[in-house]
Amino acid sequence: MRPGSAIGAVLRFHARVGVRLSLRAAAPLIGIFVAVIGLADLPESFLLGIAASLVAPGVDPIGATVLAALALTLTGWAAPRIAHGLGGWIRHLPADGATHRRAVLLALALAPAPMLAVVLLLTAGLGLHGGTISIAKIAGLPLLALGAATASLPVRRRLVVSGAGALASALALMGRWDALAASALCLVAADRLAGAVRAPRRAPRLPFPSGAPFGAIVAWRATGSSIAGAFVVPLAVLAFCALFLANNPLPPSVAAGGVRFGGILAAVSLIASLAANLSAKRPVWPWARSLPWSASRRVAADALFLGLHAAPLVAIAALLDPLAAVAVAAAIPTLATRAAGSLRFANEIRIGAGGLALAEGFVVAGVIALLPWSAALALAAAPFALRRAAGRDRAQKVGRWIALHHEAGGDSLSWSG
Repeated sequence: MRPGSAIGAVLRFHARVGVRLSLRAAAPLIGIFVAVIGLADLPESFLLGIAASLVAPGVDPIGATVLAALALTLTGWAAPRIAHGLGGWIRHLPADGATHRRAVLLALALAPAPMLAVVLLLTAGLGLHGGTISIAKIAGLPLLALGAATASLPVRRRLVVSGAGALASALALMGRWDALAASALCLVAADRLAGAVRAPRRAPRLPFPSGAPFGAIVAWRATGSSIAGAFVVPLAVLAFCALFLANNPLPPSVAAGGVRFGGILAAVSLIASLAANLSAKRPVWPWARSLPWSASRRVAADALFLGLHAAPLVAIAALLDPLAAVAVAAAIPTLATRAAGSLRFANEIRIGAGGLALAEGFVVAGVIALLPWSAALALAAAPFALRRAAGRDRAQKVGRWIALHHEAGGDSLSWSG
């Protein structure tokens, strides 16, 4: 392979990784944005105000701070996912360290693409309504993405490079051409000083009590601190549910139905997020059947891991309506068991274990919201869900080839190098 084609292949590979991560970030980001707009009294005026704070001439510190914080959050979220396998087989490709670093920078710069697309849509709306638009601010959006990517770049001289990237991001939002030139100079200086990309260190092992279940220890160590991030969307769902109840005078039966729907939707979004994370970082390997545990025990351990984390959400739902929270709690065992069963064939479906759990949970939430007595049926279905999931666990074929859809951290063959 010629060096030029190898460099192009590395750049295309990382660019596609960045696009996939930006698509993953787009759904919650745009969903939360739409929900916030829906809660505004005058959505059109609210949107025009946001657009003016972002792209109108002059410096709006609030708009600039929010935009920079979102860009840095997205690139910081994407950085460990992009850099996870950089210390393995990819080092054998005929490309130097600077090429790998710039390819990672390109992938990180693509992570805030959904946010920038929303800004451009707001800019178009502001222009159609006769608002004034700063061309310098529009031109600074790519520099903002590159600056945030540079600030999150995992390199040896991290402190200096991150400072230069953060400064470049701030200068890109000032809306002045001289500030854009200074931002570009900061990015060039950071590129010169960055050095080689540093593969992320393996996270330290968390201490657990000696009597803790082995399956729970493996699951918690695999997911790590990402469990905290999985609570963001469920808590937002419950917050919107509380706002809906507070701002609308509803009959008690309708309000209870709203709490049942919001509570189950929050719980299932958490279970789906944990299932997707577990499927990526601790895939269900067929060889686990050689361990001295039954299939039912393995499935029950995963279901317990997924279901217990939803307990705080049930407690919050109980603050809104205690009786409705009972229906929410009754639905969790079956939903968690179904999600644990979907882990057994997550590689066979494109939506993955999390997508399947979310789809099933949405239907269950709607049914129980309309028919409260169906929560008892959902609870009674838990043993049947366990039996079916255990059957899927036993049906796994050890020698079957399945394309990998999990992260490098869940594959022992990726740790070489």
